[in-house]
Amino acid sequence: SEPLHILCLVLGEGSFPRTAILAAICQGWVAVAIDENLHPEWRGSRDDITNSSATAGKYFGFKGSMKDFLVNGQRIIQANMSETHYFHHIIMIGIESQINSRPLHGVGGLFGVADLR
Repeated sequence: SEPLHILCLVLGEGSFPRTAILAAICQGWVAVAIDENLHPEWRGSRDDITNSSATAGKYFGFKGSMKDFLVNGQRIIQANMSETHYFHHIIMIGIESQINSRPLHGVGGLFGVADLR
């Protein structure tokens, strides 16, 4: 698949989305940082970051929980992509910020499943 047909969701990214930005720039994926504490400057689309490389993908920042993203995130991505764009693969990266935090559950568990078609 072409890199722009891969959606990478980075859960628990924190206030500064290092992992999502690397996924967009280095892999060329459409990367979404999802965190309730995401800093305002990293919310929404940031074409100024990904346009710095010919092979870069797209970056989006979403302030909220995964549950919020499943309800509202599709609109944000669709508003910034062409009408005919679709994803072949979804990659989910979960980041735990504390050793004692509750472990991340599978897609069918804590986060649920989203149909992004």
